[in-house]
Amino acid sequence: MSPAALLFELGTHRPDRVKAALQAVPAQAEGLREILPARLANCAARTVADPLDESVSEAFWWMYVAAALRLPGCHASIVRLLRNDDEVGYARWGDLVTEDAPVILADTFDGEVRPLIELADDEASGPWNREAALRALIRLTEETRIERAVVIELITRQLEDMLLHLPRLSREAVDSMQLENLVTHATNLCQTVAFDLREPLLPPLVRQVVQAGLFDRRMCGVDDLEEGLVGRDRFRPQRRPSIPLDLWRHVSWWACFETSRDRRPKLPKVKAKTGRNGPCPCGSGKKFKKCCGA
Repeated sequence: MSPAALLFELGTHRPDRVKAALQAVPAQAEGLREILPARLANCAARTVADPLDESVSEAFWWMYVAAALRLPGCHASIVRLLRNDDEVGYARWGDLVTEDAPVILADTFDGEVRPLIELADDEASGPWNREAALRALIRLTEETRIERAVVIELITRQLEDMLLHLPRLSREAVDSMQLENLVTHATNLCQTVAFDLREPLLPPLVRQVVQAGLFDRRMCGVDDLEEGLVGRDRFRPQRRPSIPLDLWRHVSWWACFETSRDRRPKLPKVKAKTGRNGPCPCGSGKKFKKCCGA
C-alpha cells in the first residue's frame, strides 16, 4: 500500500479498510511525512471556502497520522479544521474533539502559539473545540514548550471580558445556544484554574464568574471548585498519552471496529462531560468522583 493509497483508505471510513491502513502507517511513515501536510492544507482551505463542506471529514484519520508522525507542518491546518461549531464538529469529528484533539494539537505543535490562542478565543467555534485548544496550551506549558504566562494571560483576559460584557448580555436577547456555549466555556475556564493552575491572581476572578451565574454546576460542584482554588483535593484528569506511531494499537478497542451482524459500525460519538458530583457513567450508582473519576 503506497502512502497515497493509505490516505485514501483512511478517508473511506470503512472500518475494515481503515484498520488495514492504520496497520500500515509505521511502514509508510517516510512517504506520509512528504505528502500529508499538503493533503491536510487542502482540507483546511476547503473548509475555509465552505465551512459546511462535508468532504473535509476525510481528514479525521489524517489528523491522527499527523500526530503519530509529529508533523509540525500540519499544525495550522488541524487548528483550522477544528474551528467549527458544535453541530458541524459533531458530524465530522465525533469524540476526537473531547478526547484526543488536545493531544493531536500538542503533538503537531510548530512553535507558533497564535493559532491555538485564536481557536480558544473563537466564540463562533463550539466550547469543546475551544477547550481542546486550551488543554493543548496547558499540555505545552507542562512540556515547557511555551511560557506558562501565555495561558495565564489568555484565561485572565477571557474571564475579565465575560464579567465586563455580562451587563450587556443581560439587556439583550441572547440566543439560548449562544448563552449555553458561553456558560460551558466559562465553566471550562474555571475548572482549568482550579485543577490545572496555581495562580493567585485568578481565583478571585473565578469566584466572580460563579457568582455572576456563568458556571454550570452540573459539570462541577462549587464546593469541589473551591477546594481546587485553595489548593486542596485538586482534581487532575489522568494525562493522556501522546499518539503512538502504532496507531492501530491506539484505536483497536474503538466500537467502530467491532464486528456485529446486528449493527453497523459507527465512529465514536461525542459524550457529555460528567461532573464530579454527577452519577458515574459506568452505572455503579456512585458519584463520578468516588468511582471512575477518583
